[in-house]
Amino acid sequence: MPLNYIRTSHVVIYGIMMILVLIKQKLLQKHPKAIYLLGISIIYFLTAVIQSYLTAFANAYTDFAIYYSLAATIVLFAGIMLYKYPHVLYEFQSKYFSNSLTKNDKKRIAKKLEKFKNETSFFLNNKANLTELSVLIGEKKHHLSQVLSEQMNSSFSDYVNITRIQYAQNLLLNPAYENVKIIAIAFESGFNNNVTFNKAFVKFTGNTPHKFRKENSII
Repeated sequence: MPLNYIRTSHVVIYGIMMILVLIKQKLLQKHPKAIYLLGISIIYFLTAVIQSYLTAFANAYTDFAIYYSLAATIVLFAGIMLYKYPHVLYEFQSKYFSNSLTKNDKKRIAKKLEKFKNETSFFLNNKANLTELSVLIGEKKHHLSQVLSEQMNSSFSDYVNITRIQYAQNLLLNPAYENVKIIAIAFESGFNNNVTFNKAFVKFTGNTPHKFRKENSII
């Protein structure tokens, strides 16, 4: 029987750890899907309560058959809800955890961000980060994250990499860079190494840099 209390403590610890991560990294404000972690945490706590209750009144380990059925039902129900009705969670998160940016604010920040990207080489700096961007653009960091996520369906890292890949594509098509090695183009585009560059290039274009250059070279 004591093993069941240990198992309960184990479940509670997982739930607490996830809550701490959500709070410390402010994931609920940054990522719409972070609401799933909150949902899982709640399931952990409910499971712990049920298990503790049944353990307190059980006479033998076999008495826990009912617990496993209840726990499985809770997880199944939660899984179906998360899968079939994700908009319910998004609305809940938007109402209680997201920052109160109006549609006009989101559009304004998005335009401001795009203008900044087109007029500066900030994203080509391999040390570019969201905190520095928020200072340069004059907007709160979490507001930028929200706009990137909701208006552009992107994370900060993806937004940066897309910008760099577009710049790299222009260099690869530039006759003046015909004999420049791909690794040099990677560095000039803001990447720290060739592996990261290749992965990002394939992710956003479907081709490797070498294949892209070869297919688009002027013979």
